Amino acid sequence: MSDSFLVVCLNPTLQLTFRLDVLAPGQVNRVRSQRLDLAGKGANTARILGQLGEDSVHLTQAGGKHLETFLRLAAEDGLTLRYVPGRIEIRHCYTLLDAGARTTTEIVEPGTEASPGLEEAVRTEYSALLPGSHTVIISGSKAPGFSDGLFPWMVEAAHSRGLRVVLDIRGDDLVNALPYRPVVKINVNEFSSTFLDEPIPEETDAAHMPLELTERMRTIAEDGCQVVLTNGSRPVMYVEDGRVETIAPAHVTPVNAIGSGDAVTAGLAAGLRRGLPLREAIRLGLDCARRNVQLEKPGTIE
Repeated sequence: MSDSFLVVCLNPTLQLTFRLDVLAPGQVNRVRSQRLDLAGKGANTARILGQLGEDSVHLTQAGGKHLETFLRLAAEDGLTLRYVPGRIEIRHCYTLLDAGARTTTEIVEPGTEASPGLEEAVRTEYSALLPGSHTVIISGSKAPGFSDGLFPWMVEAAHSRGLRVVLDIRGDDLVNALPYRPVVKINVNEFSSTFLDEPIPEETDAAHMPLELTERMRTIAEDGCQVVLTNGSRPVMYVEDGRVETIAPAHVTPVNAIGSGDAVTAGLAAGLRRGLPLREAIRLGLDCARRNVQLEKPGTIE
């Protein structure tokens, strides 16, 4: 296996996207067009890495009646997929695109519980893939049934090999991984829900950000992590040389916002791998998000 990104996501997803002229709550809504895509944070990130010219392997688990469709779509997208089979059903998520208002509404199914023995099989496959990897990206939630220690163990194992780790996870999974100095790339709501007493909604204006949030960002950065927070269409916040800096994304007319955070993750990780300074790596991520949000297919830049 060539030297590559290893992208881990343990909640595989098929995404149904419905385009409507107008989304009218409480009314019959007729669909103008629809599409089915391989999605979820890991698949989106791996697909965009490929479109950036980077090699990646996507590790997940999969099974159930939708497995054939899942594998077919992965092949059509050119993904190098390593999946651990289990007695699970691949979840569906549903996107409603209001063409008139230019809004994106997502309905997310919960993942089905991991079958006995699945976690051990995932750990074995992950350990086998690490030697061929230069960067590990762990994105999204775990399906129910995986232990609380799984993601921190993955981060520690990668760190012990000297690999860069990029995390788009939250809660205890993130907190317990911080000692291994990962790159933390999540959104303002996820960060505040993890580290502050009160969650902060995305799209909150910088003038209304509590001092507690920026102080927590700096504290985590002082411990050796890189911290990058997206905030919807508002400026990205990140820590450099002990200061919280911002970069404003380009203003675009959105088509489908799903996968934009994953586009930032992919671009950021690719930029860091190419040796770009943090600010320029974030700019590459924002350019990927700009391209993603203008396309109907989620998690893509072309």
